[in-house]
Amino acid sequence: MTLPRRLATGLGVLLLLGAIAAPGWAGEVRRLEAVGAVGLRGDGSPTGPPRDAAIQAALREAVTRVATEFLIDVVPDENPDAEGDEEPTLEDVLGEDMVPYTTRFRILDDRGVRTALFSDEPGVSEEYVVVVEVAVDVSRVQTRLVEAGLIEGPETETVRVPLQVEGVELFGAYQALRDLLLGPVGARGVVPVEWERGRVALEVETDQASEILLARMLRASSDELDIQALAADEGPLRVRVRWTPPPPEEPSPVGTGFPSILGGGGTLRSN
Repeated sequence: MTLPRRLATGLGVLLLLGAIAAPGWAGEVRRLEAVGAVGLRGDGSPTGPPRDAAIQAALREAVTRVATEFLIDVVPDENPDAEGDEEPTLEDVLGEDMVPYTTRFRILDDRGVRTALFSDEPGVSEEYVVVVEVAVDVSRVQTRLVEAGLIEGPETETVRVPLQVEGVELFGAYQALRDLLLGPVGARGVVPVEWERGRVALEVETDQASEILLARMLRASSDELDIQALAADEGPLRVRVRWTPPPPEEPSPVGTGFPSILGGGGTLRSN
């Protein structure tokens, strides 16, 4: 796994933003102080109130510092792809919205309009500055970097992750979910533990952290098998599925076909 050259070049600048600690463990919340500044142009501001834009800049600076810790040991790509292909920046990978990577924040110092010190845009002589304490969810940042292919997932042994699934009314819904878990999600096994009408309790054999397992399930969601995460502060992962059966096949003009593997019943069976 290698890091694009342009992204690696930017790490040197990012390291100057603050002291770097060891990468966080999954579930850790890291509190950092970050300076947010937005340059002012003439009578207006870039987008909306400058104070809000400065707060968003502080959130991005804090999240970027945490992301950089995971990337510090990644080897740059010495054989970039074909000329002309754009390489993603860390900003591209994290996206525009920093709220999903944070749990809370508070303003420590609202410095207001100052002479430009942090902004290096041409024609900007003033900026709005705030100092913010940001609580960054380290596991969410790590999960995003793993999904983007920039880092490897945490090394773990195969474990069974409890998964409670609601909305499973038919065997076809269970089969579609099982195929998704063993296919695009990358689980090693799916063991049904308990089931009743509309609900199935599973144990998913995987070497992935539960946060990454859930993220991959949601990304693999489709019109045929829609998956929504349910709130679960503690305990097993909980999701709700909505399965849309594929259209029925045209009956064969000859032969009688094969009997149902369930023997005409609708009972969910464990092998």
